Amino acid sequence: MSGDVFEYYGKAYDAIHGKHGKTKPKKDIVGKVECPKCKGVLHYRISSYNGHIWGQCETSGCLAWMQ
Repeated sequence: MSGDVFEYYGKAYDAIHGKHGKTKPKKDIVGKVECPKCKGVLHYRISSYNGHIWGQCETSGCLAWMQ
């Protein structure tokens, strides 16, 4: 797989924001998108408290973050 890891995180955020927008939700949001790095399943949660996003790919060693 080529490309800078930050590019993959940016693509993950774009996919999540494409589904839900960029504003803080009124209730926590839990969902899944295709992982831009490995094409597996990327699970995420958007906090209603501060709008931060947590994400983790099902593929071991792939994308994972917490704001």
